[in-house]
Amino acid sequence: MNVSAANSLLKTLEEPRDNTLIILLAHNPKNLPATILSRCQSVHLSPAYDEVTQTWLEEHISQTQNADFDVAQLLENTHGVPFKVLSELSGDGFIHYQNWQNQLLDMVAHPTTLSQVQDFEGNEVAVLNCLQNLVIEGIRLKSLGHEGGLVELNQVVKTVRPDFLFRLLDDIYHAINLSKTTVNIKLLLDNVLIVWSHITHLKRYPQITRT
Repeated sequence: MNVSAANSLLKTLEEPRDNTLIILLAHNPKNLPATILSRCQSVHLSPAYDEVTQTWLEEHISQTQNADFDVAQLLENTHGVPFKVLSELSGDGFIHYQNWQNQLLDMVAHPTTLSQVQDFEGNEVAVLNCLQNLVIEGIRLKSLGHEGGLVELNQVVKTVRPDFLFRLLDDIYHAINLSKTTVNIKLLLDNVLIVWSHITHLKRYPQITRT
């Protein structure tokens, strides 16, 4: 995109016509001008995977791992990339990720467990990234009317308002960006998690990360 095209698009984004939805596809958003990117709501679409990929991964894991894993869940966590699954399983990264994910899904089903979370302190940004992936997957399932491999997430998708998912995703992105500043990231994560744990019961969406 040259400068003239970027300026033209920016003007359209700043003064769109009524009842207009603009979808901008980008393989690498970092290449977009910051003025354009700041006016867009970013949604990451995970690559799809087929039965051949899942079968191959199941066979490979059975040869190298003693533990029993949900391969469909592993692929969803890594955006459908099988070699990333194998890379995660080679260390303890996936174990931590799965633990955070399970706790996040548990708290949205049982909000009272929010005060019982473990291993979040010191890993606030990683937990936000984990929640970000869950919300993106929830948006995808909600948009397509499909069910995924995570039963608890399917229950959220059935009852949650789609605009609340998008607003939460915005807040997560904003929280991750704020983590690079002097903000109290633990308090910020707590605020995000309070909204997430009550996302299916909210009547109004609260303001939690804007300053």
